[in-house]
Amino acid sequence: MLLLSGASHPNAETLLKSIREAIGVKPSYFSIKNADWKDALSKRWDAVILAGGDSTIGKAFVGCVIARLQSRYYLSALPTTLPGH
Repeated sequence: MLLLSGASHPNAETLLKSIREAIGVKPSYFSIKNADWKDALSKRWDAVILAGGDSTIGKAFVGCVIARLQSRYYLSALPTTLPGH
């Protein structure tokens, strides 16, 4: 499982802990603020979680579509910001 996020709030440790507690797995984490997140998309994942605001989720979603057009996996958005904040 892959977790992509952008903003530092909540931070990576908090996101990973919350996901581990909720569904019992620890995803591999990559920030879209670092260049290596696109390399992570070249690997095979059973699921991808996109965490962040509209911009982060949109950017990561487009990256997923471009990188994995021929593959199938579960994709989930986890909004971490509230509208208007």
